[in-house]
Amino acid sequence: MPRAILRQRRRIALHLTVEAPVRPSEDETKVKQAILNIFPDMILRREDDRLVGSTGSLARLGDLLRRYRIRDAARGQLIHGKRGDNCTVFRLNKQAAFMERVSFSDREAPLGDIRVRLEDDDLDRVIDQIAPDTRPRSMRLADERREMAKAVSRKPKVHTRVKLDPKELLGKVALEEE
Repeated sequence: MPRAILRQRRRIALHLTVEAPVRPSEDETKVKQAILNIFPDMILRREDDRLVGSTGSLARLGDLLRRYRIRDAARGQLIHGKRGDNCTVFRLNKQAAFMERVSFSDREAPLGDIRVRLEDDDLDRVIDQIAPDTRPRSMRLADERREMAKAVSRKPKVHTRVKLDPKELLGKVALEEE
């Protein structure tokens, strides 16, 4: 077997986990339907006051991002939510999901949000697949140059230690006082 095929087989598969609270005032079937509208092949189970599920597919989410033309906003949310090299966390609004819409949440909504955790060994590739950068190439290159300039300016300053002779310091102080 060629090495490329072997490498593909060893690759860790995409893993997506979702959890959403079910408040006493909510209908559990509607919360379940909201999740399934975004992730149709999700396998859900009830744990205490929340629904929890997992899947390995982002196809429907990618389709919705493309249909509603929010790929750049989604890309920003996915990148902003990165936790290390292989995980990102983001929130989706339950009410929007029930209407088959994607709306990202920055903070907890009163009824709670759908919390999504996406893990993959090549997370950047997954983000590029479902939410590719739609800006013109010249804008992307300008942003990359700006980021590189920031990274260079953030380099820690090197401090050197010099052993000072107290007698030498006293001599300099005396000269400065004159």
